[in-house]
Amino acid sequence: MTAKQLTTKIHNPPVDETMQSIMKSSIHRKHKLQDIYNLERIPDTLNQDCKVKLSNLSSLSLRKSEVDLTTSDPVTPDERPLTPINESIQSPPKSFASLSSHIRKRVHPRPHWDFISTEDQESLAAIILGEANVVWTALRKQVPDPFLMDWQNRELQRRIMVHIVTVCEQLFLYYCGHLKVLNARGVFSEAANVSRIRGQIAVDAGKYMNILAIRRHIVADIKKSFK
Repeated sequence: MTAKQLTTKIHNPPVDETMQSIMKSSIHRKHKLQDIYNLERIPDTLNQDCKVKLSNLSSLSLRKSEVDLTTSDPVTPDERPLTPINESIQSPPKSFASLSSHIRKRVHPRPHWDFISTEDQESLAAIILGEANVVWTALRKQVPDPFLMDWQNRELQRRIMVHIVTVCEQLFLYYCGHLKVLNARGVFSEAANVSRIRGQIAVDAGKYMNILAIRRHIVADIKKSFK
């Protein structure tokens, strides 16, 4: 045996059949997990409207006429319709308790929804509120824009809050409806679908509640509106 052959044998020892079987099984499990976590978002007429609204939010064109996004959630006879978000938030909330009260009015379990349990609705709402709490910390660290007047800075803060509440509401509506689509397909169990949606809500909350991006676009919009 030559020195080269000996070196090759040392660095590439023979793999027995048992080890080969284990390696193949590991690769199969890895691909299976990738299939699960790469589950496509399937559009559906029942929740596509909310998805379009979420996509519109990413453009962050938040003029007063555009922030009052209506929801596709039907109002039951014994339920009072909510005041539009832009009207309900007249001034920037001073505490997270105040901000969360606006969010809770729109992100709460609907007993009349028969396609998702109350417990699952509560779990999704809790994730959204948790993400909003993280954002609140960043909100409190903001400083006034030196190129805006005092009243414009107050309006800036108010509109950021309107955006945050709007995102929370649309995330809740969209993903509750999306869960119905996934469950109807029957590819994975309801528990697996809920687990995936919980993770995706957190990802999208970070995407649509990016304070620096929101602030930058609203500042530009305010300056444009009052030129």
